[in-house]
Amino acid sequence: MTARWPRPPSPRRPDTCEILAGAEIAGLARHGAEPFADVALVGRRLYVAVMHALVRGFVEMGCVRRDARVRVITGSIGRMRQDLRAWLCEASGLAGGRP
Repeated sequence: MTARWPRPPSPRRPDTCEILAGAEIAGLARHGAEPFADVALVGRRLYVAVMHALVRGFVEMGCVRRDARVRVITGSIGRMRQDLRAWLCEASGLAGGRP
């Protein structure tokens, strides 16, 4: 949750190039005031395993509800894009429309 990525270019320079997964999700969930109830994990097996671990951390942070629906989308890149689009349309209430 607090690992810095990408790493700073040099240990002697100021660290101004970090993206913290926990900070990003906390901002999107308004620091736990509006935790996510639906989550989609999109990627191949290793990425999905890492994302499951992140989701567990986000639950502990209060940014994802414990009873959140987690949908795993995997397969070929084209299939993943189609399935992600369908998930986004479903979540926004659009039946086959544009999200």
